Amino acid sequence: MSLFDSRTDRQEKRGRSRDSGKGNAPANTATGAGPVLSAISSGVPTSTTATITWTTSVLANGTVFWGLTNGYAGATSPLQTFTLTTSQSIQITGLVTATTYHYKVRSRDPNTDGYTDSAEGTFVTA
Repeated sequence: MSLFDSRTDRQEKRGRSRDSGKGNAPANTATGAGPVLSAISSGVPTSTTATITWTTSVLANGTVFWGLTNGYAGATSPLQTFTLTTSQSIQITGLVTATTYHYKVRSRDPNTDGYTDSAEGTFVTA
């Protein structure tokens, strides 16, 4: 199932974030559209790890925001990859057995500086 929620509108460049209060998601100061995200999956989590994968329509980097709630509480920080690719994969480690986690992915197109966030997904560790 594809999760898609385009966020390409412009924000003020003074550091304000539409996601203020969540602490993890910076303001989108993009000058263009972000990549199209597809095939977003948490795979089959183990008792302590989950690998989040997705594809992008153009070469882009990837970020996973995750935590115990939809505000991503309990995460120490978002996990990022700076490799430009269309096949994203980020592993989350140190998870607790039999626990539900919430996540969303973000990819940024370095050519337009636009980013796209997915809708929220969840997974349960084994």
